Amino acid sequence: MPLLNMGIAGGLLDPSDAQVDNRRLGDGLVRAFVRAGGTLAPSEAVVKIECDGDVAVAVRTPFGTHHGDAILLTAGAWSGAIDMPPQALPPVVPVKGQMLSLVPPSRDLLPSPLVWGNWIYLVPLTDRLHVGATTELIGIDTRVTEGARISLLENARGLMPTLGDWEVEEQWAGLRPGSPDDLPILGETAMKALFVATGQYRNGILFAPVIAEVMSRLILSGEIADGLRSFDPKRFVTG
Repeated sequence: MPLLNMGIAGGLLDPSDAQVDNRRLGDGLVRAFVRAGGTLAPSEAVVKIECDGDVAVAVRTPFGTHHGDAILLTAGAWSGAIDMPPQALPPVVPVKGQMLSLVPPSRDLLPSPLVWGNWIYLVPLTDRLHVGATTELIGIDTRVTEGARISLLENARGLMPTLGDWEVEEQWAGLRPGSPDDLPILGETAMKALFVATGQYRNGILFAPVIAEVMSRLILSGEIADGLRSFDPKRFVTG
């Protein structure tokens, strides 16, 4: 790793480590979903879960109401901000994270593996290097700040000094879904027919394939995967 700071005493190489471009993955999942027969309503945010007694029956958006035999809430950091009975509301806490995208003077300078260290990670993606990420408990706030930019760049230069000469192409912020016990929230809520999959914090994109598998089995056939009870949404319900 020729770019690494020569003062670093040592490191650990994991040849099985990998990364994914979440934006490209999102586009690919949309196409796969539509090809499989799904109906996507972009920019139509759910604002309320409609219930009949203790059974969830529909979701309401600013444009209409959609009925279903089962409802799966996967709203990430916004999962706890939707109007629904309080006993079913997942106690999700939004955790802000800011990142940078750096462009190298020459593409062949990009490091090949993902690099962790100095309280950050460096992710090479095609023709740029992503630097992340901050952790901020300040509610639903996606503004970018100069302080985060400076901190990320300083830590990145601590790992690879020449990154100070790379161009900052982009800075952005996102929200991660945290939970009170730092564990995912997966399963049927206190409302019948209302399921939730959230609370994965920084690992949502990594857990997504297995969560999709266990949640689909739970909803379609009632099969409870090994270990799923540990993440039961009802563990937070009292009284």
